[in-house]
Amino acid sequence: MTDLDAQYPSTEELLIQEISAIAGEQQRIDHVAKDFESGDHRYAGIAAITLGRLLGVDLLNSEEDGWHHSFYCHKMDLSDSGSSYPYADYLYLIKDVLPAKRYAKLEALADEITDGEDDIEKPDLPLTSKEISLLCEAYAQSSPEGPSDYTVARRSLFSSDGCVELEFEVCIGCGGSPENPCGPYDLDNGLGFDSSEWIQVD
Repeated sequence: MTDLDAQYPSTEELLIQEISAIAGEQQRIDHVAKDFESGDHRYAGIAAITLGRLLGVDLLNSEEDGWHHSFYCHKMDLSDSGSSYPYADYLYLIKDVLPAKRYAKLEALADEITDGEDDIEKPDLPLTSKEISLLCEAYAQSSPEGPSDYTVARRSLFSSDGCVELEFEVCIGCGGSPENPCGPYDLDNGLGFDSSEWIQVD
């Protein structure tokens, strides 16, 4: 840091100093919670890791008490199932969303396709575009086996009156390194974990 930098601190540095000057962790939480709830978002410019530390949260150590962990695997793709007849083999996944008569007809066709009595290559089950979409989504949502690929850790802080929640989030990949640390302002702007390509597992 140069003498000029010290003389003219950045906006983030000024905001950090402002919060640091408040004695007491809960008092700091209340102060930031008031800003967050008001919509002024003055402290949105403070990096999530720094803001967390100011409020007693270490986003680089989500194994501490107070963190909640959710585990995710990539959604499975029906085209990667390895089956020669994925529509026929996984028809059962949409049994509950098809009319009983339609399902019975498709089930009979699926049995003929997968009976394995000859070596002639057959076309897969003739599904409508809507049925294919339903089946692909049902397959993607079916529980994968094995360990999770991704962990999302979240921790919440609350104002003294319990009315305002400040949530922090960090993702942990296979290598165990924290990724995409987010504070309440980041999450409010939609910058948190996107679960659209993932499925939560136990």
